[in-house]
Amino acid sequence: MLPVDGVMSLRFKGQTLVKPTAAIGPITYQVIEDIRTFDKDTACVIVPFLDPNLFLLFGHLSLIVTEKGSVLSHLAILALEHGIPVVLVSGIIKAVPPAGNMSLKNGEILIHEE
Repeated sequence: MLPVDGVMSLRFKGQTLVKPTAAIGPITYQVIEDIRTFDKDTACVIVPFLDPNLFLLFGHLSLIVTEKGSVLSHLAILALEHGIPVVLVSGIIKAVPPAGNMSLKNGEILIHEE
């Protein structure tokens, strides 16, 4: 854990599948494995893979973080069309709390510790 702008943060460098137009955050995130558990006040989901059903959440999301996926996946293409960045970070689900605040800056995911 490292301080970033005075806040203790976990840093993860991932592969950007859909690039953001600017830095994002801080925003709320939630680790989900099933879209039925999604909290509508959440701006980012961290998921094990790019499930096409995540498209149903696009009206609420500013960012998607996934452990598996491809720039050529159907969901990544839809995210690109809707301006939602997608970042691939292997192993992130086990490394972060189930919910909290995060930022995306220069291709790095920053998980902010409360």
